[in-house]
Amino acid sequence: MTAGSARAAAALLLGAVTLRAQAPQPPLPKFEDYHVADVFHGTPAPVKTTDSKLARTYRTRLRDAGSKGPNFAGHYTLASWGCGTSCQDWAVIDARTGHVFESMLETSVGAEFTRDSRLMLVDTPKLAAEMFGGPPPKDCAGCAGTVGAYEWRDDKWQAVAGFGSTHVHRFK
Repeated sequence: MTAGSARAAAALLLGAVTLRAQAPQPPLPKFEDYHVADVFHGTPAPVKTTDSKLARTYRTRLRDAGSKGPNFAGHYTLASWGCGTSCQDWAVIDARTGHVFESMLETSVGAEFTRDSRLMLVDTPKLAAEMFGGPPPKDCAGCAGTVGAYEWRDDKWQAVAGFGSTHVHRFK
């Protein structure tokens, strides 16, 4: 390969990477498209802190959140805590049974969710702007995380079409 053809190949590769990085993001899904009609209004069950390593390790955070009742998808409570700089872990508690699920999400700038929807939006531009008082600093690559959209279905997080599943993890 000559020096000229190597430069041309590098320019093409750089152009492809730049175009991919600037590709428009699909529109965020709407909460109403994941509506839950059955919203639990009873007293939340005590969190079962002996069922899993996650529940034992974060029992105080989970009990505090669980005692407030459902805030997501009808009868679930989302609990969050810090996991480092620009990092939040999110766990799901069933308010009817107190069960803590092992499927978790990790975010950089937070999450948007409603009590009557199975949808959770994470690391959205709106949340990044709220955190930074405008766009994230240019010298802080990754500070705002990657936008994600997830549906709580079949007792686990499912990535919504067009959005990756990089936020999903299981407690170890």
